[in-house]
Amino acid sequence: MSDIQVSFFLGASSLDSSSEQISVWWYDGANWYELKTMRGGDADCDGQLHYYFYSLPAAADDNPNFKLWVGIWTSGADDYGYLDDVVISGTPSLFGDNFESGFSGWTTVWGTPAWYTGTPKNGTHSIELANSDGCEEFRRTVSTSGYSNIQVDFFMGASSLESGEFVSAWWYDGSTWYELVRISGGDGECDGTLHFFSFDLPSGANNNPYFMIDFTLSAGDSSDYGYVDDVVVKLQ
Repeated sequence: MSDIQVSFFLGASSLDSSSEQISVWWYDGANWYELKTMRGGDADCDGQLHYYFYSLPAAADDNPNFKLWVGIWTSGADDYGYLDDVVISGTPSLFGDNFESGFSGWTTVWGTPAWYTGTPKNGTHSIELANSDGCEEFRRTVSTSGYSNIQVDFFMGASSLESGEFVSAWWYDGSTWYELVRISGGDGECDGTLHFFSFDLPSGANNNPYFMIDFTLSAGDSSDYGYVDDVVVKLQ
């Protein structure tokens, strides 16, 4: 599931100071992020339930380590927090890989793409493509049989590429490969960071058991790099 949204009702009563509080956080497998904290003295610390809604970033998508947490810190037995109607929703995904648990299920076409803990990455890992005889490439089949209106999202980046060198993303309809995006040496996005890309695919991606996605680095020396993270195939 992608495009994760979280909503809930939260309340508190009799909290005496800003050091007494009730908080809601979410977890991406590596870090905790605060959604809402209600403290003593806040206007909404009034014994009533208040509604909160959040759209989470891509790190929450298709994440087996996703967690939601609520806790209260108080100093007295008459301090209270309240939680109700927690909803986690999103867009159904056909496939998602944030590479936090490993690099498996993909086909290496050329070279040895690395399960990478350096920078850049979202969470704890990404995939690094480094020059290997001019190219490194990996791909995966994701059947879209029975589905239409296919969307592909991912993060991609590059560093140290020169003119004529590039990292690119492609999709396959069973007979033809189509390029989605290319980061070339000299592009502003060849800056050593991850950039988010999202594409609504044409009808050739619909109801297709042969649908594939592919990432390729074409470069000239061992100091040229491409990076991929948080790949999602979902419905628009």
